[in-house]
Amino acid sequence: MLSQFGSIHEMSLKGEIDPVTSMDKEAESLIVKRINQAFPDHGILAEEGALVESKGGMTWVVDPIDGTTNFAHGFGVFCVSMALLQEDQSPVIGITYAPVLNEFFSAAKGEGAFLNKKAIRISNQSHLERAFLTTGVPYTVRENLDYHINLYKKFIQKSFAVRRPGAACLDLAYVSCGKFDGYWESGLKPWDSAAGVLLVQEAGGKTSDYLGEPYKINESLTIVAANSVLLNSMVNLISHD
Repeated sequence: MLSQFGSIHEMSLKGEIDPVTSMDKEAESLIVKRINQAFPDHGILAEEGALVESKGGMTWVVDPIDGTTNFAHGFGVFCVSMALLQEDQSPVIGITYAPVLNEFFSAAKGEGAFLNKKAIRISNQSHLERAFLTTGVPYTVRENLDYHINLYKKFIQKSFAVRRPGAACLDLAYVSCGKFDGYWESGLKPWDSAAGVLLVQEAGGKTSDYLGEPYKINESLTIVAANSVLLNSMVNLISHD
């Protein structure tokens, strides 16, 4: 990725505003090959279509480039993200690596979360009006534009500030290390959230859906991530008419 970063990349579209480049496919092919060599019994679910059935209940969820639009335009906020799920779909390993930024996030269940091998903790900001937040919009945003704009407006009015970098995996990683105090988004796929959910949890944070129910990687359609106090405030704001 670094060898081609900054070049102009042609994009094809999987949806109206859902792009893919040749690098997405090359990266995924390499990752799948390495996983198959190291863990032949493990399953694989990857964004660009790779699907390998698990023979022992363990499945790798892979996003070869999260932030493809950023990458294709020479904007360095993109990352590789991978997670290992148990049979119950809960993550036991999660990694997110932003190569341009040289930031490597890692977590293992019960063993904490790390940024470049240094332990990290979630922000302790408990007041929404002082919270520095991040979000994204789904590729289907144009189908329900008013809803997403109104929700964004709520947070702009009630929080300290909001950013929209364009890479969900990195948004969650940045919540885990306290760069952002909280995060919300809808329409994520398992490869968008699996690693980040474990990073947040192992860093002392919490994830839920917009109703405050525990976030489930293969089921939940919405996500909120923060420390428990701030998360409750964010969920209340989302649900308040």
